[in-house]
Amino acid sequence: VLDQKAVMMTATKFYDNQVPGWVETFVKSRQKSIDQKALQLIVEHIGNNLTRIANEVDKMLINIEG
Repeated sequence: VLDQKAVMMTATKFYDNQVPGWVETFVKSRQKSIDQKALQLIVEHIGNNLTRIANEVDKMLINIEG
């Protein structure tokens, strides 16, 4: 029964060199932009944990707008 209703998904971890592009795309999806120095700082301090990066960027954007 499970094999009829389940979907198999394979996810690979982002390579470190892919993270800056993902962050830039994520920030653009929020109708904002990010300069290269800020982008570099985020990647250096957070690494390639995309969930954590998304949360931190969202927090920064709230503070910018507030």
